[in-house]
Amino acid sequence: MSGQVGITMKRNLLYFICPFKHQDEWRQNVAELFQYLDAFNHRRIVTISQGKGIENAGEVQKMFEGKRIEFIEVENDPILCETRPFVRMLNEVQSVHAQEISFYAHAKGVSYERGSSYLRNIQLWRRAMYYFCLNDMRQIDSVMQHFNCCGCFKRSRSCKPYVPEPWHFSGTFFWFNHQKLYSHPNWAQIKKDTRWAVEGYLATLFEEKSAYCLFGENKKKNDTRSPKNWNESKWNQILSPYSLSVNSMPFNKFVG
Repeated sequence: MSGQVGITMKRNLLYFICPFKHQDEWRQNVAELFQYLDAFNHRRIVTISQGKGIENAGEVQKMFEGKRIEFIEVENDPILCETRPFVRMLNEVQSVHAQEISFYAHAKGVSYERGSSYLRNIQLWRRAMYYFCLNDMRQIDSVMQHFNCCGCFKRSRSCKPYVPEPWHFSGTFFWFNHQKLYSHPNWAQIKKDTRWAVEGYLATLFEEKSAYCLFGENKKKNDTRSPKNWNESKWNQILSPYSLSVNSMPFNKFVG
């Protein structure tokens, strides 16, 4: 898709981390995010959840040292998780500028135990979302001149009981246009009874036709398989049109 030549969007980062001590997936997420930090030319806001069994916020902040990050600390809510601080994060960057966009994501896979049968696929899932959402800012700037939001793994169906909305970006990595979102009268309203509310949030404001899928779209309403259940053969199949594979997807593995 081609947009207006020469227009560069003002881009913000809204990122949520619950840094559980029982494994280092939050560190792996931060390492993956670091590859793309230059994508964010305006504000970079990282919210850190704090509580029992969770790494001290100072340890997280050390990893971001020198990266021009604004931090928010919140008490961990094991029921609502990222849902509780979401609107607070939205408030931080509120504007109705047509050329301003924000990217929301969370450290994915942090609640899974080491050795989980799903963890490898969670890692591949998030790696794909970081890459396709953040690798090509010319594409994002162009898309966001024409659409209200964009992300990966758009599902054109309800996934009850978790995400009852009619469509969503599975995995909850997405961009939104400020003028489109903050001009909506209900932008600050979100369900406060489920940890999956952020995943369905955009569908409470926008029609599906205004949401662009960057990668992994699936319109089959009877296909309930999540990327969490895909094996490496399936991943290679969907990556091959992009000249990528499980072994070639960009990621500088964090060591430390």
